[in-house]
Amino acid sequence: KRLIKQVLAKTLSGPLIHLTPSCIISDITPEMAAQILDRHSPDSDKSALCSHVWPESEYDLSIIVPVYNVEKYLKKCLDSILNQKTHYRYHIVVVNDGSTDNSENILKCYAGAENLTIIRQENGGLSKARNTALLEVKGRYIMFVDSDDWLEENALEELYNHVCKEIKVIDSLSNQEFKSKKS
Repeated sequence: KRLIKQVLAKTLSGPLIHLTPSCIISDITPEMAAQILDRHSPDSDKSALCSHVWPESEYDLSIIVPVYNVEKYLKKCLDSILNQKTHYRYHIVVVNDGSTDNSENILKCYAGAENLTIIRQENGGLSKARNTALLEVKGRYIMFVDSDDWLEENALEELYNHVCKEIKVIDSLSNQEFKSKKS
């Protein structure tokens, strides 16, 4: 929670974005971001909302994937991200949060991927894994993907295209509308 507040505090001059399956929100103030975060998750330690802090980013998008005992789904998740059909540059930060199953061995197979960083830590929960990953992001925007989910092959292209042009976004959890303008 403290790291999220620090990230929000650092973004007073820049637009914020939160990408989830239910909403894309950008160009909002840190105060609005904190309200949205609180509304979506009464326990905001289990969620994260942040922005780009690096104006000259190496990548267009950083994708955070927390991992804990998901050997059954992990390969499909990572393959779906690594095989995206997009011209945008993206970086994946995977945090193994102390998995006790075969997840670590699966991650070792991906260790050579050019745009992937693997971090290992003792189990601290989803929030700690996400917060750890936030320290390693290299992208202008941040996206969270659960390790038991996967992306369609053009998902990043579609999402980033929407971020880069004027769109109206409806937050499906609160029915609130937000307008995004190309920056």
